[in-house]
Amino acid sequence: MTKTDPVEGAEDLKSEVTTEDNSETKDPKQSSEDSEEEKTSKSTFKVPDGRELTAEEMYAEYNKLLPEFTKRSQKLADIERQSKEAKAKAEDDAREAANNSDLMKDLDPSVKEAIIQIVKPLFQDYDKRKSEESLKDQQDKQFEAELKSLEGKYDGKNGLPKFDRTRVLEAMQAEGNRIFDPESMYQKLHEKEYTDNLIKQALKQKSGGNNFESTGAEEDHKPDEKSPKTFAEAAKRAFTRF
Repeated sequence: MTKTDPVEGAEDLKSEVTTEDNSETKDPKQSSEDSEEEKTSKSTFKVPDGRELTAEEMYAEYNKLLPEFTKRSQKLADIERQSKEAKAKAEDDAREAANNSDLMKDLDPSVKEAIIQIVKPLFQDYDKRKSEESLKDQQDKQFEAELKSLEGKYDGKNGLPKFDRTRVLEAMQAEGNRIFDPESMYQKLHEKEYTDNLIKQALKQKSGGNNFESTGAEEDHKPDEKSPKTFAEAAKRAFTRF
């Protein structure tokens, strides 16, 4: 009887175990793909504003920008459509004017066409100015309505100075001014009165509608060391007194 080489048998057994273990381990190719995916997910991309974003963050940014991009695209499409319509209208107007002109009745058709092409931009410019004037007229009417509304709101009967449109408009036209809202300008011009009124209203609300009167029995208050400079500071100071 021939004995089996013990070392040779051990090598066979080790080979079988190794083969069985390898069958349960992850496919090297799959492992490489997973590693590549993990690397990609951790990679960052620099955007124009200087931030570095991952692929997921880039996708989130894309989803945020898509609605705005769509909105702008639609706006550009509207502008292009309006431009084409304006050019077509200008050409129609130029042809109509040429056909109705006694001076152009006996002209050669090619000369007549050349004149139409020359005057067409003039009709287009005229329509544009008419449109701008119409828009300006509409804006002026809206602004006038806003001024009248403010005159009714600040009529001098609610503890605040009367709204003076002349003074407000002059202040808005002053050199270096950056306030172009009439109500905001009114509040800036009457900041102290407006602040005092805010404090009075706050005190009245806190006291249930009763005005505070000095009875002499109450403790005298020292004047504020520093006057408030903004509406927010005034309101905050009023509430800290309660």
